[in-house]
Amino acid sequence: MKKIISVLVTACIVLLTVSGCSNEPVFENKPTSFEGYTTDGKVTKMVADENLTGELNISIWAYALDESSSNNPYAVAARRFRELYPNVKLTMEFSQEDVTAYGEKQAAEIMSGGGSDLIITTYWKGDEYKTAMSGKFADMSGYMENDPNFNIDDFNKTVLKEGWINGGQRLLPTCYLTSAYVTTKSCIEESGFDKTKCTDTMSTLQEIGRASAENNREYGTFLMDLYGIGSDWFNYENKTVDLSDPRMKSFFDLAKQYPGTKQTVTSDELQTKEGYFMGVSGLYSLQQCQYLTDPVFISVPKVDGGVEAQAYSTVAVNDNCSSKQAAWYFAKILLLQEWYDPDRESLGSNAFSPSPEIWPVGYPVYTKLCNWWIETVLTSFPEEFQTEVKEMLASVDSAVNLTCDPYKIMEESLNTYANGSVSYESLIAETENKIELAMNE
Repeated sequence: MKKIISVLVTACIVLLTVSGCSNEPVFENKPTSFEGYTTDGKVTKMVADENLTGELNISIWAYALDESSSNNPYAVAARRFRELYPNVKLTMEFSQEDVTAYGEKQAAEIMSGGGSDLIITTYWKGDEYKTAMSGKFADMSGYMENDPNFNIDDFNKTVLKEGWINGGQRLLPTCYLTSAYVTTKSCIEESGFDKTKCTDTMSTLQEIGRASAENNREYGTFLMDLYGIGSDWFNYENKTVDLSDPRMKSFFDLAKQYPGTKQTVTSDELQTKEGYFMGVSGLYSLQQCQYLTDPVFISVPKVDGGVEAQAYSTVAVNDNCSSKQAAWYFAKILLLQEWYDPDRESLGSNAFSPSPEIWPVGYPVYTKLCNWWIETVLTSFPEEFQTEVKEMLASVDSAVNLTCDPYKIMEESLNTYANGSVSYESLIAETENKIELAMNE
């Protein structure tokens, strides 16, 4: 009998050690790849749980001073979380400090083992891919798989898959951006722009640059279109980089030929024809064009076809978080963006709906919400315009991370080449070395 008791005590000690003396679950059925999620008719929704306990400490850079803000999504999310999970102790910090200093401080805290339990990387000044590879961001796949009210099929899986890193779901993009432009029929007639020539990244940017430059009109830089080259020129897991693809040289030469006269053209400048082409990356910029006369949409396909999505407003959970189940539910609220939901009245309180002028920056990964927004935003646009936007979104077949050192270094090099006299060969060799160093730090 003593032997049996001893074994049981030992087993309990081992169990407590493994679980870290917390109430966090240990998952037996956890996917081993992104394709391993099961769906089985599950419906994605938020469900209240008064039995959930724990503690969450979240720091966010935001223009909201506190949770009372009606038009800040993070303040709205905090209030919604408190309503659903009243017995979780949630502490929210809304930082007003310099955004760059805040982003750098947050990245340093996470890498040193501290920091916020939940991270929104919009203002993140670290490399989110590298941080995920290091294990500082928790694998949330077990929580997602075992949530009876979450179905991965309800989301843009191409974009979410970009967050599957180092054997787990360590990043959760809430929305994504794409490369596209808007012009008008009048601008096309005046500029001589030929849309039929726009078959891929290079030809599209070449024609936009030519039509703008030849007519001495304002136009933005092509930095946002770098993602059209694809992400196969570097590999974080193998820590390799190869910039020898001749298409890379063509893109750099194009940026040098048409370096842009400003960061971006506005819809007002488009209306007055000070500029002919306005870059639109998501819903926010798209809706700024809804009052244009005879607008025309121009998607920028990748060099090898299809459309590259740029993961944006990504959420990650600190691996040191002691209440990962609660953190998952907060992240899920951000993924669903309930405050924009067409059925939000069913939430029971208008306090959870921000002002109507607050629009998502990108396209939501939550498919139901994305479709609703597209229908809502595009109503005022011509039918052909609406069709082309929908076709672009349906063509998204790959995704990249925005806050990633290789892309930051490439943007710096592209700027240097476009506005300087350095040779491409020496610059690209230096760029490769910088990226290798960054990936191996």
